[in-house]
Amino acid sequence: MTILQLNSIKKEFGADVLLEKIDLRVNAGEKIGFVGANGSGKTTLFKIIAGLMQPESGTVSVPTGTTIGYLEQHPLIDSNETIIETLTHVFDDIIELEQKLREQEQNLTDTNSSKYDAQMEQYGNMLDEFERKGGYRFRSDIKGVLRGLGFLPGEFDKPVSECSGGQRTRIAIAKILLQKPDIMLLDEPTNHLDIHVVRWLENHLNNYNGTVLVISHDRYFLDNVCTGIAEIENKGLLYFEGNYTEYYEKKQKLKEVMAKQYSLQQREIKRLQEIIDQFKSYNREKSLKQARSREKQLNKIKLMTTPFREEAINVSFKVDRESGNDVLFVEDISKTYSNHTLFENFSMHVRKGDRIAVIGENGCGKSTLLKIIKGIVQPDTGEIRYGSRVSTGYYDQSVATLDANKDILSEIYDEFPNYELSRLRKIAGVFLFKGDDVFKKISLLSGGEKARVMLMKLMLRHDNLLLLDEPTNHLDMESKAVLENALDDYDGTIIAVSHDRYFINRIADYVYVMENGTITKYIGNYDDYIEKISSAEDVDDANQQTMTKTALEKQQKKEKQNLNIIKQQKKRIKELEAEIETLEAKKTETEALLADESVYKNSEKAKEISAEYEQICSRLDEASEEWLELSENS
Repeated sequence: MTILQLNSIKKEFGADVLLEKIDLRVNAGEKIGFVGANGSGKTTLFKIIAGLMQPESGTVSVPTGTTIGYLEQHPLIDSNETIIETLTHVFDDIIELEQKLREQEQNLTDTNSSKYDAQMEQYGNMLDEFERKGGYRFRSDIKGVLRGLGFLPGEFDKPVSECSGGQRTRIAIAKILLQKPDIMLLDEPTNHLDIHVVRWLENHLNNYNGTVLVISHDRYFLDNVCTGIAEIENKGLLYFEGNYTEYYEKKQKLKEVMAKQYSLQQREIKRLQEIIDQFKSYNREKSLKQARSREKQLNKIKLMTTPFREEAINVSFKVDRESGNDVLFVEDISKTYSNHTLFENFSMHVRKGDRIAVIGENGCGKSTLLKIIKGIVQPDTGEIRYGSRVSTGYYDQSVATLDANKDILSEIYDEFPNYELSRLRKIAGVFLFKGDDVFKKISLLSGGEKARVMLMKLMLRHDNLLLLDEPTNHLDMESKAVLENALDDYDGTIIAVSHDRYFINRIADYVYVMENGTITKYIGNYDDYIEKISSAEDVDDANQQTMTKTALEKQQKKEKQNLNIIKQQKKRIKELEAEIETLEAKKTETEALLADESVYKNSEKAKEISAEYEQICSRLDEASEEWLELSENS
């Protein structure tokens, strides 16, 4: 079933056309990733789908009643309420229904009322609706989503106004996940999330029955979640079946085909133009007529645009000299900041050719570890020893090693004065700094441009040990692939801190996981690491799900028991009323017998009836007391 149809969407900004002839059909339950260069129009298209922006022409069609949730790339969420109070508002309709249930229970007191049966039926219907809407589990769902997104139970009552930007982003993600819209639009949802949180989000989305459209530069995320990839390029949209890796392979083949077709067309145009020029050079009526005929043929050719114009850096890492087999010894190092221990008594032995990825939550000390190895930061205990002939190149994700007051060319030349300026300018062009771009101030560069300057300097050094701190940050997808290919061909040793799981899979032979002040080594890449820990996690998840399911079943059972209790109380009250009526009649009869002369003159008979009377009165008191108690509590 089609849940979203885009027909010939066109969007302009001033005189510039951003999107044109955008067509896409999305079926219910599909999960589609949107990729493309920054500024290509992905976010604009999402806003058009969400109804926040109108196109110049074209239509967005969804079935009547379809709900759409939109997570912006930089969500603005602010509140004086706590995190859990803010998210509870998602379920205001359920909370209102819950309150009505409690009020209805209070109203079910007059069992003799002619409205009682109707009220009971209404209560039962409301209870069914409450259960259908998830009334028994929504509080548990809120806490589960918060835990999955990395919030600790002690943070649930933290005011949103005191939360960091990253925490507010996670709150916004939690809100849209709890809303469960039919179509979920997510713009860069994995930005600033720790790896374990992203893994949880992937699992959540994979189990989500709705439709998901997601903009992301996280290739591993797109691989794990998406069933299709929509690429926005040259104002248009191309759709590819499959995940990101499948898309990338198909795209490379398509690029080859398009490049050949473009080359053939250009060759044909050149051939026809040469013929036309030759005929015209004869300057005779017959030859001019033939020239005009060939010009008509040339004009009928529908010109192809240059295929896939995106540009990527061209990186290669060479080694001037080989290191010894023992590259690095890290011996019992520890580091503590402000009474917070990042790690302690950590040791590692790095050999020539090792490719190590260091992963862990934000703030666990990954970058600090790299700086200690480089010698920028000193450990509290332990020591770092390099092997023979080791030279280190360091990529700093904060780009603090760049001089903000210099221009690009000066930044490069001052470190590599042996290179001719003309050659440096040519190398800068390879990194997409062309012409006068090389005179741009470092302080005015974007994050992506600074990253390219850092990589250019790293490439020119020819070191045999590369220390890379988040090297794929700020790079577009094509540039990330180029960097990975360059590292594949690199003959030296690599230690890389990264949250980019796709990158880790490509380059790592070992994964070091930093958590809770410890560092654990795993052989293999990221997928190998996940495979090693998945069995234990599956057991933990199963136990947690069982507990959650049991708790929910208990809560549901309790609510249904309440309904059964009310029904039983009603039945019991009626039984007591009938019994009381019977006892009161017997009491009256017995009192009449005791007043009879024939009875009270017969001592044995009188004694027997008196005992019976006492029993009737005693039971009448018990029944009346029970009826009064049930009537007050029903």
